[in-house]
Amino acid sequence: MSGIFRDGYGRENNCLPRPGPEPAGCHDGRVQPNPRFLQAIRTFEGRGLDEYLAFDPPLVYRVPDGREAQCVYFRGGNSSSDLICVVLTQDGAPMRLFPVGAKASVHVPLRIVENLLTDTELELHVAAPAGTGGTVIVDLGILEL
Repeated sequence: MSGIFRDGYGRENNCLPRPGPEPAGCHDGRVQPNPRFLQAIRTFEGRGLDEYLAFDPPLVYRVPDGREAQCVYFRGGNSSSDLICVVLTQDGAPMRLFPVGAKASVHVPLRIVENLLTDTELELHVAAPAGTGGTVIVDLGILEL
């Protein structure tokens, strides 16, 4: 067949052959983005919606040396009969609040994202009305740049 190249890509419709593969781990001389996830199913006991508590064991992500990161989505589920709030902290301070309704789930694609610099620490916490117990399912999507 004329017009077919060894790698199987043709020139039909003025298409040029596909370029060869790029070296692993780089794109235009930069490091490839890597997805990272904070995912867990944890029980909780509330002490008030204004008092957020760390999970046990903690759900922590630290941006590695020489990299940046962005949070791109949050998914959560709540088994309790009360509203709860999953709190994302950055270096110990609240950064985002994700309310999850009673016996409900939520998916939040984050459209406004911050570049998180090397050594930034993210941690997920939970806040619930005093005496409220249940199970929370959390999934935080992070893109490491």
